[in-house]
Amino acid sequence: MILFLSFDGVLHLSCPKQPRLSRLPLLEQWLLQHPEVRLVISSKWRNEMNLDTLRKLFSPHLQQRIIGVTPVITRHPDDHYWRLSEIFDWMKHCANDQVWLILDDGIFPDRFNRLVKCNPELGLTNHDIEKLSTLKQQLQAV
Repeated sequence: MILFLSFDGVLHLSCPKQPRLSRLPLLEQWLLQHPEVRLVISSKWRNEMNLDTLRKLFSPHLQQRIIGVTPVITRHPDDHYWRLSEIFDWMKHCANDQVWLILDDGIFPDRFNRLVKCNPELGLTNHDIEKLSTLKQQLQAV
């Protein structure tokens, strides 16, 4: 299973005064309970850091589970779902047959069934983790 992960508004609050990656321990705890989950970074941070540097933000035992970053594609001004377009592009070229889900705070189509959307003013919460587990179970059952 692939989890596409955003950082801002998910792994920390969107407020710039909050500590960076303050919610990462909560996600890492969940990842330890789900060893089959691999991460693809869809965060804008991938524009500033290479894959090895992004991996080093995570605990050593989880670093090799980060298998890539989504491509940066040229955004069409009318594409409100640009993050989803980047995810689709990655899936098409790298893992078309994998089960996947998204953990993000961005804009996605209404009722998109592969998304756990975080409130950017809260970042990742225990309630989001519960939704992530439920969605993962639902997608694997299909």
